[in-house]
Parts: sequence; C-alpha cells; structure tokens
Amino acid sequence: MTELSKANQENVITLLCFDNENCKFIKTVVPIELFDPPYYRTIAKKAYAYIERYQQAPKEHIADELEDQLLKDKEERYKDLLNNMFISWTQGINSKYIIEKLVDFISSRKFEQALVEGATEHKKGDTNKAKQIIRDALDFKYKTFDDGLTLKDFRKVISSNEEDHDIIIPTGIKELDNNGVGLNRKQLTILQAAVRKGKSTACIHAGTRSLLSGYKVCHISLEIVKEIVLQRYIQAICGLTQRQYSNIIQSPVFVKDGAGDINGVEMVTIDRGALTDENIGDEIEAQLNRFNRKINNLIIADFPSRSITPHDIEAYLDYLEKSKNFIPDLLIIDYILMLQLDAKNFRIDLSDKSLQLRRLAAERNMAVFTPVQANRQGIKQASLGTVGESFSLPQNADVFLTYNQTPAEEKSKIARLHVNTRAGKGNFTVLMLQNYDIMAYCLDSCILPDNYNYNQSFDQNMNIDEEEE
Repeated sequence: MTELSKANQENVITLLCFDNENCKFIKTVVPIELFDPPYYRTIAKKAYAYIERYQQAPKEHIADELEDQLLKDKEERYKDLLNNMFISWTQGINSKYIIEKLVDFISSRKFEQALVEGATEHKKGDTNKAKQIIRDALDFKYKTFDDGLTLKDFRKVISSNEEDHDIIIPTGIKELDNNGVGLNRKQLTILQAAVRKGKSTACIHAGTRSLLSGYKVCHISLEIVKEIVLQRYIQAICGLTQRQYSNIIQSPVFVKDGAGDINGVEMVTIDRGALTDENIGDEIEAQLNRFNRKINNLIIADFPSRSITPHDIEAYLDYLEKSKNFIPDLLIIDYILMLQLDAKNFRIDLSDKSLQLRRLAAERNMAVFTPVQANRQGIKQASLGTVGESFSLPQNADVFLTYNQTPAEEKSKIARLHVNTRAGKGNFTVLMLQNYDIMAYCLDSCILPDNYNYNQSFDQNMNIDEEEE
C-alpha cells in the first residue's frame, strides 16, 4: 500500500502544528497510524490532542506538549524535527500545494482500501455494499473540492490589499509591484525580448528579487550551464563585475529636482569588486550570510537545449520535493523556445507547451517566469510585440512583458518594459535604468512619460537645458 513519504510527513506535521487554517482538516483526514517513524506519530498525537482541546494549532506550545520526550531524547530527534518545522514555517511553506498533495494521497489510499474491502464484500455476495464502499472512496475527493465563491463572499475581494487574495512575489520594479503585477502564484509570466537583450539577465533578476524576499526559487536553464548561472546570481546579489575593469564603471541614475520629480538621467562612476579579485570568496561569503537559513532557497539546474518537456520539468520538481523537500514558490525556465518542440507543428506545440507551464503554475501554487525571443516586427514595436513563431503566447500568458531598447537608449543604459495583463491590472510602459556590468536588470524605474521619444536622449525628452546643467 502507498505510504506517505518522510518529506511529505514533515510538511504535513509542520502545517498541523503551525497552520490554524489547515490543522483541523489534517486532523480529520489523516489517520494517526500514517505517521512513521514513531516520533513523528508522537508529535502528531500531541498536536491532535491540542487541537481537540483548543481548536487551533499548538504553534510554539508543541514544545511544551513534548517536554517529557525532549528531556529523554538522547538522539535529539524531536529537537531536530521541531527545528526543521520551525524553519520551514518561518521561511514560508507552500501550504496550498501541500494540502492538495495530501488530498491526492488520502484519496488514493482510500481507493486502494475500498478496492480490497469491496472485493471482499463482492465475494460474500453483497454487491450493493461493495458498490457503496467504492462510491464512498470516490466521494472523498469530491468533498475536498473548493466550494467556490458566491455574492455573499464579496468582502473577500474588496480588500484594498490585493495580497489578501493574490500572493504576489515582488519583481523589484516598483511600478509593476505597486500595480499588483508581480510574479503571481498560479500564473505564467512571459517576457519578450530580442536576441542578446537581457532575457537571461531578466531571469536572474526575477530569481534574485524572489530570494531577497524569502521565497524558494527553482531556476532551470536550457541555454547556459548552471555554473555560469550561479556566477551571475552571485554578481547580482553582491553587485560584482565578472572581471576587473581597467576603467571605473559608469552607471545611470535619475536626476531629480527639489520636489522629487525626475528631469533627467546622468552617469555616475562606481567602483565595484570583481569575481576575479583576490580573496573575493570571503567577501561573497559574508554577503551571503545575510540569507542565514534561507541560503538553500535557490536550486539551479541545466538541461541540454530542446531535450525536455513540461512533463519532464514536473518530474524534476517531484524529485526535488521527495529528495530535498524543496517546493519552489517561483519556477524560472530560460527559456521556453529551448523546450523540446515538434518541428512539424512548431507553433501549435509551442502554444501547447506554454499552456502546460500555466497548468504547472496553477497545480503547484507557484509563479512561472520564462522569456521568449521576439521576431523583427516585435523588436520594432514599442509595446506589445510579435513573438517569434507563435502569436498565441501573449494570449496564453497571465502577464506578458515586452522589452524594447533603441541604440540610443542602449548607449544610455536605459530600456522600456511594456506591461500587458490578462487580469486587467495594467497596460502601461516602464522606463528602466540598467547596468549589465553588475547584472543589474533594473536599478531604478519610472512610468514612461507621454511625450517620450525613443530616439532622443533622456535629457532631451525631459526638455532639460544642458547649458544650465
């Protein structure tokens, strides 16, 4: 009979002990004998008793409930498990996905039991009882479905804080985050950009911002080896250059007046360390120490181009969950055109793969981010461009971002990012300051001015008198 894996048990016990929303459900559907080894079962028993008594999760009181066990525990198994549970809970645990997996497991187990019991009753000649046993087992899954919303639930959707019902992972681009256009759980975000216009750097940016906000990130590279990807993460987190430069780096900053309004861009010199500096490892280690226990929140994997499908990615995520108890909040795929695609039906298959990624996001309660390459027409457009090989990707994505940059803008280290969302949260363009020398996809940003001319300098756009400056 199928058993609940040790990693899954630890996640379930964590919710049982810390999550007021789900602890009663777990107590109701999970038989105590499913927890194994015995000390898992003991913690679950103590939690069940506490929930029965106080109608809420024990949280820090679970240690009080286990006082006798902790005193006698020479191997510190209880202490280690409680520490792991506390770390998982404080770091942020994907409770919705864990509960959905638990429901699938319990459903499967009940069905296995029902088949055995139903067969026994059928042999006895009681076919009706056998059918009822099977129906009851199947009905368990139906009873755990979400009840949906009615008009009486209006208070759940009128909150001024959208994060109450939309879990948004910040992008670090304030105009997107302030408009609720972050990397949303259960949603697919696609970034369109031209060749060598920072698609992989955008992936690093999304991953870095998520890590800094305490989320777990799985970064799958189909184009760049994982060692280089890790190197770029280190650059982005620590603000380092790839190698020592003979000249000090120039970096753009907004020029603001006394009222705080932006009226230009100027270059400033910055002096940063490089990955090739002597003893740079000690400096990197010191900066990474700020992640504390969350330093393991990033996993980078690489696969050969055109070698895997979304189903393979799903299998890899299952492996991470079972072997490392790692459940990502954000999945980055760099990039979607490098998935295994049917050459004879390329456009149709690419569209289907994007929908499969969207399904993965919904089923696993995570955000999915992937870039795509624009064709020539898309490169020239200022807003929603045309994706190479598939016109359906903008329609399939929940959030579709279009990156544009003229030669004049590239020289000034500025670029435009147009935002288009399925949920109607915005259709606007952001002007970003960048510095790829230190893996900075967005140093600062503002809403694009209405009279902005892509082929002029920013100062000319803002009508700044250079002689006065």
